[in-house]
Amino acid sequence: MRCSLGGELSVAQSVPTASNMIERAIRECAATHMVIALDCPGVPTWRKQLYPGYKANRTLDTSPWVFAAADEWHRRKWWVEDVVGYEADDIIATIALRAAARRDTEVFALSGDSDVLPLTAQGIRVVKPMSGGQFTTLASTQVCGKYGISNPMALVELKAMTGESGDNVPGVPGIGDVRALALLTAHGDLEGVIAAGLRNVCKFSAKVAAAADLARLSRRLVTLATDAPVAKINPTGCAL
Repeated sequence: MRCSLGGELSVAQSVPTASNMIERAIRECAATHMVIALDCPGVPTWRKQLYPGYKANRTLDTSPWVFAAADEWHRRKWWVEDVVGYEADDIIATIALRAAARRDTEVFALSGDSDVLPLTAQGIRVVKPMSGGQFTTLASTQVCGKYGISNPMALVELKAMTGESGDNVPGVPGIGDVRALALLTAHGDLEGVIAAGLRNVCKFSAKVAAAADLARLSRRLVTLATDAPVAKINPTGCAL
């Protein structure tokens, strides 16, 4: 589970709000075990080191909220993980894939971030908070239907071309959602689009080929790390 509330809410407001959301999600999923993933504030992540412009458009200091939330959740004896240099989504991906590999475990990832949706390709279901305190649960079928793709992993290829304004991921100038999907459908993946552009198949694939380095950088930035150095988790310790 990822928690990244904050925004315009004060620390005093947002920590109880996040805690209540987590409790509702536990009931929604009938969860028996839980790990909460948090960003590690004040330390550049590997993405920031790779591309200094990453999240440069974010000015809100969330560290007071993160520290207050961690204190509250430790008090509740909830298992909380953060890893220096990695984002919460990387921790989610690492832990969720470990759990899913057991094949006798139903795994949910609670997050409103679309970056975790490719995990549904591995049988992990994403629980997304909605307005009114509700949740929607997405499996691979729902993700593919929503985005018009054949595999949830294709979201990474799409974002490589479109970028992601919320995280200041550049993408390819002049390539939007509709065009990126058309290119992906025609050529399979980003490398196929670049190859088509080098053959000058169409002006849009040529745009991607001309910005190939930027597209590949963007793909790296939106790809979750699945090998974050998270210590082995004791199932007894994260039982609810």
